[in-house]
Amino acid sequence: MTPSHKRNHFNPKSHTPPPVLFMTEYQKILIPTDGSDEAKYAAQRGLALAKLLGSQVTAVHVLEHPHYLGEALSLGEMIPMESPEMKESDMYKGLEKMAENTVNFVKDEGEKMGVDVTTRIIEGHPADEIVKLSGEFDISLYFLPLEDPA
Repeated sequence: MTPSHKRNHFNPKSHTPPPVLFMTEYQKILIPTDGSDEAKYAAQRGLALAKLLGSQVTAVHVLEHPHYLGEALSLGEMIPMESPEMKESDMYKGLEKMAENTVNFVKDEGEKMGVDVTTRIIEGHPADEIVKLSGEFDISLYFLPLEDPA
């Protein structure tokens, strides 16, 4: 008889995964994305798990305020993100288009896998907005990209 502590462990030779007891725990998955290769990889892994578990998926891109981007944008005079001048600027329109492309990548990949993906584009500081969104949608799992350690 197999010892009880070994009964449900994954056996790579049999290719039979252990019973999954957590399937109902991850019904809402959030996939924050910035369009990087690492984010695309994380999105594909998150979508694969969502398909397996039958989870709802929300893909989100956070448009960072220039205040958070600081010197990187070299704006000189800071213009509030919500101001009409900013919303009409080429820079803002470019950021919006990039954000749409970014979340649409996740949506398109989801369609290929048979996973329905809701997309959101929000403004603010990414970490803060992702935490707010996760509470709003009762998110149970995040798929975040990891930086390449090399």
